[in-house]
Amino acid sequence: CPECRRGFGTASRLRAHRRAHEGGTHPCPACPKVFKKAASLERHARLHRGETLYLCVACGLGF
Repeated sequence: CPECRRGFGTASRLRAHRRAHEGGTHPCPACPKVFKKAASLERHARLHRGETLYLCVACGLGF
């Protein structure tokens, strides 16, 4: 990234990261994804923390 000097393996990840430098966006500190809403970032961050929101009653897996 020319603004923060962070490196990315693909052009698409760099493009996703560059959105973080635009006003009003919420970048994920754990990966290059960027979200327009803070609530979307929080929902995404649960994946990094291993939290599950929904448990399947048939198999017990969390999603």
